[in-house]
Amino acid sequence: ISSLPRTKNPNVHISHQVIHTLTAAHTTARSTKIHRMPPRIAIKCVWSGARQTIPPSSLTPKTTLAELLEPIRATLPPLVLEQGELLYVRQCIKASEWPSTTLKMLGIGMEDGGVLLTLQLPSSPPPIASSEPTAMEVDDTPTSDKMTPDQATQLILSSNFDTDSKECILTLCKMMDNVIAKPGNEKVRCIRLSNENFDGKVGSRRGGVEFLLACGFTYRPTVIPLLSKSTETPKPEFLELLPPNESTPTLLSARKALATTLLQELHVPSSEIPKMKTPPTKAAPAKRTNAEFDVFKTCSYNTQSAAVGANATTIGDGGLSTTERKLQTLQKKTRAAGKKDASFE
Repeated sequence: ISSLPRTKNPNVHISHQVIHTLTAAHTTARSTKIHRMPPRIAIKCVWSGARQTIPPSSLTPKTTLAELLEPIRATLPPLVLEQGELLYVRQCIKASEWPSTTLKMLGIGMEDGGVLLTLQLPSSPPPIASSEPTAMEVDDTPTSDKMTPDQATQLILSSNFDTDSKECILTLCKMMDNVIAKPGNEKVRCIRLSNENFDGKVGSRRGGVEFLLACGFTYRPTVIPLLSKSTETPKPEFLELLPPNESTPTLLSARKALATTLLQELHVPSSEIPKMKTPPTKAAPAKRTNAEFDVFKTCSYNTQSAAVGANATTIGDGGLSTTERKLQTLQKKTRAAGKKDASFE
């Protein structure tokens, strides 16, 4: 700007003022620090499956792992604080390295939305094989067949990021509402596993399919062609809720568990949670009154009337045909006319 030639032209003088103003504003903008929201960091404890969220208010790129775990230090076992290991993106940081390892060194930036760190007990070397027989270990982890809807919901939370968990649980809420509000509708009770929308929000998230299985859904057996030469068992293509496996109380309880998880665990506003639908009430069958049928009145069926589309059933008319009824009507009119004539005489 200083090298620009000075002139008495007023237009050029105004241009110099504009350039000085823009330069000062640019310098001020560069010197102003951009405040960004710190990431939301969750710690997953392998030994219990629980997940704890770290308050993001005090996080900076220079925050060490020891300072990161300080808010939950009282809830951790002493062995973990002394010999534990923290895992993040194929990096294993031992407890002795926590005071000197910062978030920036791990590649965690302040612009990251959600970060999941795994905290585990110290890994031990494989045991030496022994010739003595040992008791067989039994895995007590509940499988999808033994899981309850509450356990499946916790599996979704502990295995996925908050954003993915929220999307999965909201989709399950809508699916449960459709099943509850539309009894007997097979369309909402049959799910194609290869559906792009279902697979992206529920099927690909651990715990999503397990939740549906806990609610009574089962895999539909895949039909194998007779001439097929493949020896492999085909993968199931559909999930379906059959009438023998459907329980309205179970579906209502599972739907309430989803809403509670969104409110208390993921802190989703109640305005974003779909309102729970109630099953429609069944209309009571109409009761027949005694006036509709009288055992003392005759009832006949006229096949000739049925052939031409007329009412073939006559109740309480003595079994008379249509011609006979018309004749009786004419006779009544004739008698009534005779009475009028007699009164004039």
